[in-house]
Amino acid sequence: KRTRRPSIKTDQSNRLVAISKNLYENLLLYIKKDRRNNSKISHPYIFTAKNNDPISINAIYDVFNKINNVGILSSPTWEKITPHILRHTFAYDLLKYLIEVHNYDMERAKDELRKICGWKNNSSLPLHYTGKYIWELSNGHNIKRISQYYE
Repeated sequence: KRTRRPSIKTDQSNRLVAISKNLYENLLLYIKKDRRNNSKISHPYIFTAKNNDPISINAIYDVFNKINNVGILSSPTWEKITPHILRHTFAYDLLKYLIEVHNYDMERAKDELRKICGWKNNSSLPLHYTGKYIWELSNGHNIKRISQYYE
């Protein structure tokens, strides 16, 4: 029924997302009590429109536009927040977490990123995030080195 359906690009695009117990319990509460006429809903989508159909991609962008208009999530890096920006932020932060907290080597971190983000096993997308990570590390070291020189 959706005019703009989400695209499933690869077999890896169907994936499970781990959530906290608290979020799970709140989602169950939402489904049981707050979701509109939930007894009439026969699809697996959590968020619905007024007619109980899955929320459209355009409606999701409307929510982000409202958030951007209020300005509560402003960042010096972006003019506005979008689902795409969140995906980039997630991918970069996950890579950094895997390397710095779990001590994964770069190749293993890239493989995990491919798996979690639903990319093909040979996808070059992780290179974008590893490049940014290395760039930020290098700049941090250079700033520290230059600062020490002038102190």
